[in-house]
Amino acid sequence: MFDNQTYDRFSPADDITVHAAKAVKGRHLVAFTGNETDGHAQVQPATAGSYPAGVAAYDATEGNLVGLKRGNRVITVAASSDIPSGTAVEVGEDGTVIAHTSGQIVGTVYAKGDIAGTVLVAINL
Repeated sequence: MFDNQTYDRFSPADDITVHAAKAVKGRHLVAFTGNETDGHAQVQPATAGSYPAGVAAYDATEGNLVGLKRGNRVITVAASSDIPSGTAVEVGEDGTVIAHTSGQIVGTVYAKGDIAGTVLVAINL
């Protein structure tokens, strides 16, 4: 018998379903906030420079469920401007990515996104 044994809640936890504590936009970075609701973590738009929980899979209004994309992958993320391939990125305003200056690095631009206003980012969240 072991004392204080840990256990997996989600494994793997690359794609999980969460509650939107505030409205979130698809392809934008979000952060965990508050307590669980009905077994789902709460998220809100990530703040500039922070380390995010993942990328919202689609738009969700406050109080609704939303898919959260996490893990080691290349994913489409909203960008505040064109960012060259190979550039380290961090969270900018409204959960978009910007070229890294002083915040937490969340990934590296893989290529320009195939959707206007996005870049493909190699993330490991």
